[in-house]
Amino acid sequence: MSRAFSPELKTALGARPNAPGRLLLVAPIGLPVIYLNTTGVDITFDGHVFRGNPGFVWVSGRVTDSSESSIDIQIPLLAGGPVTPDDVTRGLYQGAAVVTRIIDFEAGEVSPPFGFKWSIGKTDITDDGKASFTFRNDSRIGRELVLKTIGPGCRVDLGSTRCGVDVPGAWTDEVTIVDWYDAVSFSIDGARPAAVDGFFDRGAIKFNSGQLAGRAFTVRSWDQDTATVKLWEPLPAPIEAGDTALIHAGCNKKRGAGGCAKFANNRYQGFDRLPADDAKFTYAGDAPAVVSNPPLPRFSTGWGSA
Repeated sequence: MSRAFSPELKTALGARPNAPGRLLLVAPIGLPVIYLNTTGVDITFDGHVFRGNPGFVWVSGRVTDSSESSIDIQIPLLAGGPVTPDDVTRGLYQGAAVVTRIIDFEAGEVSPPFGFKWSIGKTDITDDGKASFTFRNDSRIGRELVLKTIGPGCRVDLGSTRCGVDVPGAWTDEVTIVDWYDAVSFSIDGARPAAVDGFFDRGAIKFNSGQLAGRAFTVRSWDQDTATVKLWEPLPAPIEAGDTALIHAGCNKKRGAGGCAKFANNRYQGFDRLPADDAKFTYAGDAPAVVSNPPLPRFSTGWGSA
């Protein structure tokens, strides 16, 4: 779910109220975790300082329900790091786990992690002195240590085998685009009458036709009266009235009306009776077996393998 800005984060971003931004966490194996952002100023989020100068440059991102999904970024190579040319050349960042989030300055919110559970695939150094990283969607590298998190929210993905909810069968609607308002907002026709405000929040919409055919995007909010969908990230290409899509309900990882109760699901797998709402801890699980072709992880928007 989205996270509200802390007072410290609001102060840090006060000079940039209307600019979009992204947070980046890179966890190389055997090297310190790197926290960067695209805003040009340092930002504290979840107790970590994400450096903005030097930060990183979001070059491009493509998220589909196939293995073609990728993200390209660049990080300046400066004396003192956080990324050094020697480490890039030696391939020490390959396989590093990656988490990215979108910042909405105007609304004062930080998005859920963007897209897949990414890892760094291809690395290079550009002619103008930047580290160039390509993120891939096969984050289950055999030599990684898996950390399982125990916390109040459900730990499984909506529609997965452990979740048990039949997302494609019972909770997905075939819809048609009616009007496109801006890069993140548009109206649709064909959603079920029972889709009250917030029904599709944290769900996803996947386009079946038009320039974005095959692309899926996380739904930020749904308004029933106007049949308006709002996304977290801007659409990379225009959509038109008449384009078709699939949209599925979302889950807030809780037991109530926004989560398990919505789906009449009794498989809640969280620990909501911990002493405090934000109490959580991690422990090391078994490392996955080394395989020549790591399995594709579940797609966060709900159209990946279960």
